[in-house]
Amino acid sequence: MGFENIDRIFSSANSVEILFFIAGNPMCKKSDIYQYVTRNAHTNEKIGRLAEEGLIQMHPTNHRNMTLLSLTDKGNQVYDILMQAEEILRGPAEDVPEGDEETPSE
Repeated sequence: MGFENIDRIFSSANSVEILFFIAGNPMCKKSDIYQYVTRNAHTNEKIGRLAEEGLIQMHPTNHRNMTLLSLTDKGNQVYDILMQAEEILRGPAEDVPEGDEETPSE
């Protein structure tokens, strides 16, 4: 079992930040991502990839060139898991008993 899906979605810079921003700002404008998260030239592709994976939903509006973004149920589940991982990583590092350290292979 690999992690191809995680790598495909989240190895791209700012993808996690985009997901977290949308989670904290439901129904934000797509332009908000450019204003508050990243101005990267590939931001539109990243948003599209998150939508293709079913993590976010794009809501067209009657306003010209305005799209609203929200997390899907799947996106909320992934967000919750990432937040749990963040909480775990914020905790103290576990001590490794002496003699159990792994040495890099040469």
